[in-house]
Order: sequence, then structure tokens, then C-alpha cells
Amino acid sequence: MLIKILFSLFVILINSLIYIKINRLFIKPVWVVTIILYGVLISLLNYFLELLPNRLIYFLIVFSAALIILNIMAVRQGVMRRSNLAVAEKIQAVKYFIVKKLFVAMVTIFQLLLIWSPTLFEKIITRPSNEKVISY
Repeated sequence: MLIKILFSLFVILINSLIYIKINRLFIKPVWVVTIILYGVLISLLNYFLELLPNRLIYFLIVFSAALIILNIMAVRQGVMRRSNLAVAEKIQAVKYFIVKKLFVAMVTIFQLLLIWSPTLFEKIITRPSNEKVISY
């Protein structure tokens, strides 16, 4: 139970740091170093206690990295550019909310579900070998 709380805190901290960076706010280097050291500490603790699958931490970090990739793609594709529609301000506000806030919240919730529901993570990682793949 304690390791799940520690992993949940790690996910919330790393996604908060990414959220701060996406919204162009200032990040202190000590925050980054602290989160990295915290991640290494809980990974080592989990490695020796074997309470959660060791692959889970890497899976969670990949999902957090997806937030950074999503932001880079949004900037490169010009998602936040103004449009020539009549309700441009409303559309701009919705695009900003979806890209900058909603995706971060959704990924964080999904990561917390992976931590607190071990069967969900196992179903994602493993595919039953007795099922046939049907192709049409």
C-alpha cells in the first residue's frame, strides 16, 4: 500500500512538472533533481520489496513523456494558431484547454489507475496466448 502511494506521488509530481513546463512557467532545477532522485529511490525500494511489477515505473515514465511529445507536436503543427472563424476566441480557449490541461489530467488519471489496479496493467502488458487473432 505504501509503495502505491509513493508511486502515485511520483506520477503526480512528474506530471505537475511537465504541466508547469508546458504552460511556460519557471521550473527550478532543484525540483527536477528532487523528482529524479525520488524516482530512483522508489524504484530501488520496489526492486527489493517486489510489491509492484518493475516494468510499471518505465511504463509510467513513457506515458509522462507522451505529454511532452504531444506538446511538441501541437506546437509544430500549429494547433494553437488562431482561426478565421466567427467564434475564434472560444475555439482558441477550447484548444488551449484540451491540449494544455485536459490531456495532462487524463494521462495522470490513467497512470493512477495503472498503479492502483494491478490487473489492468497486467492485461495491457500480456496478451493471452490461447486466443486466436481473427482476420477478415
